[in-house]
Amino acid sequence: MKVKPIHLFLCLTLLVLGLGLLTNAQTLDISIHDTYIIIGYLQIAIFIGILSGLTTLCYFIMNKIGRPITDKTGYLHFAFITLGLLFILTFYKIFHVDVNIVNEPNIFRFQDNVGLLVFSVGPLLLLIGFVTFVFGFFKAITRTS
Repeated sequence: MKVKPIHLFLCLTLLVLGLGLLTNAQTLDISIHDTYIIIGYLQIAIFIGILSGLTTLCYFIMNKIGRPITDKTGYLHFAFITLGLLFILTFYKIFHVDVNIVNEPNIFRFQDNVGLLVFSVGPLLLLIGFVTFVFGFFKAITRTS
């Protein structure tokens, strides 16, 4: 059996929700100006799980209506999304990146260059993954039979 992107996203959904349930006591702490925000891992896992589940549903519906998103585009989409999530969540916890948003707009202070790297590369990979998905989706819709 060949592993399709729909199977990868379904496994990602189950894995993220499972890990969220196992780490529900841990938190992500963010200091924004004079406000300290605490987000539980479970809430992050539920959000990512919902997005991954909706992506799985979109791939499933596109297969059922006879206009599947190509496997190559799906694999690229999965790779960018997974790498982006790993970059953000794993490296944030490993290097203890501290993001402090100061009074001046659009200025961030990081403890070191690793913080800047994590804060910029992770979301960039997620954005590239989203653009890849949108490209594959519209390519599948406009494909002539």
